[in-house]
Amino acid sequence: MNGNSPPLDLLAHPVRLRLLSELAGRTATTKQLAESLHDVPSATLYRHVSALLDAGVLEVADGSTERDRLLRIAAGMDRLEPDALRDASVSEHRGFFATYVASLMDTFAAALDESTVPELLDAGLSYNRVVVHLTDAERGQMRSRLEELVGEMLQQGPRAGTRPYTLASVVVPRPDRGQA
Repeated sequence: MNGNSPPLDLLAHPVRLRLLSELAGRTATTKQLAESLHDVPSATLYRHVSALLDAGVLEVADGSTERDRLLRIAAGMDRLEPDALRDASVSEHRGFFATYVASLMDTFAAALDESTVPELLDAGLSYNRVVVHLTDAERGQMRSRLEELVGEMLQQGPRAGTRPYTLASVVVPRPDRGQA
């Protein structure tokens, strides 16, 4: 496993994925996380925060006080690298992906519970699925460009006049069956 990637089994839980989503590009106290994840019982939230801190996925940020620890995602722990996934079994991959999809569905359900559909559409709600045909080099370019763009957005962090958006992506290569 890559030393710059969180342990897979640690992230295979919807609450932990939601915690990391809440902390993407920002810091927050456990109290602020509890407010954002109001459907997660406090004891459960604290247990998962503790596990992520113990594993080095989360860290205490500068400016923290003894009473209000500011948490953030530790450097390099914001994504799973392909090498970290290489040794996982097919069954483990199915489980990880199911957790990922369940977490995404929880995020979507919370948005629907907190806003009307027209409000969500006006705010930019979209979901789609497309198939693109790329060479390996083109796929590499697409990945680099997406990482650059998303990286720029993450660097901006929360600020006045912004709202959080969840961006999820899945790239599933299909078997090469000689189409050309």
